Amino acid sequence: MNAPVRLDDGRLVVRHEAREYVIPDHCPHRGAPLSEGYLSGPFLRCAWHGATFDIRTGERLRGPICPNLPTPKGDS
Repeated sequence: MNAPVRLDDGRLVVRHEAREYVIPDHCPHRGAPLSEGYLSGPFLRCAWHGATFDIRTGERLRGPICPNLPTPKGDS
C-alpha cells in the first residue's frame, strides 16, 4: 500500500499499480484532508466521515453524499 504524497500546491499524488493520480487534498464532503485518509488498492477513504472514492475515476463509491472528486489526472 502506498501513502498519498502531498504536493506544495495542495494536491495529492496517489499511486496505484503503475500509475500516479493527481487529486485534491480535500474531501468534497466537509473539506477533510484526504492525505490523512486510508488507501486500499484504488480506493481512498476519507478519515473524517468515511466517504470513499475510486482514485482512477474520482467517483464517490460510499459514505456521505457529496460530489465526486474532479477527474484525476493520471500518468501511465
